[in-house]
Amino acid sequence: MMNRQPVTDDSPANTSPEVAVVGAGISGLACASGLLRHGIDCLLFDRGRNPGGRLASRTRDLDAETSVTVDHGAPLFELDEEAFRPTLEDWTRRGLVSPWRPACARWSAGRLVSMPTPEDHHVGVPTQAALPRALSERFSVEQSVTVDGLRSTPEGLTLETTPRGAEPITRGPCRVVVLATAPVQARRLLDPDTTMARSLQRIRMAPTWVTMLHARDPIEALPDILHVDDHPVITKLIRENAKPGRTSTGSGGPWMVHATQEWSEPRYEHDRNEIATELHRAAEDLVGAINGAPIRFDGTEPAHRWGLARAVETIEERALVDGARGLVACGDGFGGSGVASCWLSGLAAAEEARTLLSRD
Repeated sequence: MMNRQPVTDDSPANTSPEVAVVGAGISGLACASGLLRHGIDCLLFDRGRNPGGRLASRTRDLDAETSVTVDHGAPLFELDEEAFRPTLEDWTRRGLVSPWRPACARWSAGRLVSMPTPEDHHVGVPTQAALPRALSERFSVEQSVTVDGLRSTPEGLTLETTPRGAEPITRGPCRVVVLATAPVQARRLLDPDTTMARSLQRIRMAPTWVTMLHARDPIEALPDILHVDDHPVITKLIRENAKPGRTSTGSGGPWMVHATQEWSEPRYEHDRNEIATELHRAAEDLVGAINGAPIRFDGTEPAHRWGLARAVETIEERALVDGARGLVACGDGFGGSGVASCWLSGLAAAEEARTLLSRD
């Protein structure tokens, strides 16, 4: 069963799965997969319109006849943990992901320096968002639902939820609730004096502003991924139509411009159109310097604020447990940062949930 539509007043408010998972990003989907492997069903809640969290993509019209889809969240993921290899190989066999061997270079001290072709880069096909969409098809996922609070009852935990555009609904009780959402969001559901809340506070996430620019003409001087050192605004540019399964849009193509953490953080609340204009100008200046001639990009959309782009401070634990309340927490920043760490954290959370379920 799967439900990607917002819950309405007619939805069954007394639905009481054994396990509720708050968050349908990579960690939440991994937790659901681990539970299903042992015959345990769960219900996932996600505040977004689609599953996947950071694996997000967006389609924009370039003109009346041409549209392009780009990844405006995580641009790729790596095999940076050996325990993740079986999962990645399974996704590859199923055609959900593809290896990507991009040409890479670094702009540093006014010089363009070639880098080795990476052997461990992968992307979802035909977009990053296609991967979590396919993974979620086996599960019950309620999208566009915010979990506002948790309440302990003699029968278990109930969830106070608010579907987008509808009245609040109490769900549960559930024997176990897994918080597979960003640490700052998970902490809002906890007493700040609990051990779990204090542990979550040790994880720090950093934001990144990104925007899509379209080049009318080929930019031969640039590789598929350009890493930028010591720039006041930009940390990388990525040629989107170089990824496997992407459609070419002519001689130029779409580029995603990623701002630095240091530039993004103080501009967190700035207007998206103003940010896009600043990134547009900075990209033209940077690429013009590399190319040795002026470059013109077409700006095609407001900037996207990727508010929880990556964990810059992590904890060693793969998952946190509050056995007294039947709570488990997992996600980015648990044992590392990135898609591999998120997946392994979700699997660890599934094992902790199984342990809690077996106590009774």
